[in-house]
Amino acid sequence: AFASLPRPDGAVASIPSQMAFIPGTHTLAFNVRIAYEGPGLAFGSALYLANLDSGTISSILDVGSAWRFDFSPNGSKIAISVPTGVGTYNANGSLIDSSILVYPFVNTASEYAWVASPVWSADSSQMLVAVPPQDPWTEPVGDGSLWRVAADGLSGEMTWETPMMYFPSGFAFISPDLAKVIYFTRLGAATDNFQTLHVASVDGASNIEYTTGQVSSTVAWSPDNVHFF
Repeated sequence: AFASLPRPDGAVASIPSQMAFIPGTHTLAFNVRIAYEGPGLAFGSALYLANLDSGTISSILDVGSAWRFDFSPNGSKIAISVPTGVGTYNANGSLIDSSILVYPFVNTASEYAWVASPVWSADSSQMLVAVPPQDPWTEPVGDGSLWRVAADGLSGEMTWETPMMYFPSGFAFISPDLAKVIYFTRLGAATDNFQTLHVASVDGASNIEYTTGQVSSTVAWSPDNVHFF
């Protein structure tokens, strides 16, 4: 059944990509990566829903060639991120707002396009989104930004803008309560490969230089919003 999913002419396979259960259900949402002979990264345009009780698979949405999805905690909404912005949809795939946040295409210096990873509030009413510098490879390091947007697209604001290093694996890590962010700045010359890890409020009012060194760029917050790994 998976092999029979539609894919473009010339593609050699569809490969499971992002997967997540819709909160409170036995339905697994997923999209697929389209594999070709040679380098590159392409995605199928459909968001698939697999009902694990009945075994049925359906599809909703039709989005771009590089994208990710993030369901709200109550399962009622979907944030869809593409290389130039974020839109919101109802869980059935109907559009709420195609551009709750618009940002410039980020120069990743590769064939892989960057897309945002929104963090939902617990009540599913809003999201916080971190956007890296448009050209992350300039010296000095350019400004990244944090944006608070309503799920219905009716309001939004930039909460802070500050120099942030970009890493493909993640560059800004927002706490579950949307109050804090962990990010990195360069320490010394670029060739030294040293960074400073910052823990800050999302409005920049408090900012702690937590540690320095050759640190991993991947961070995970604990649910209590106090500890991180």
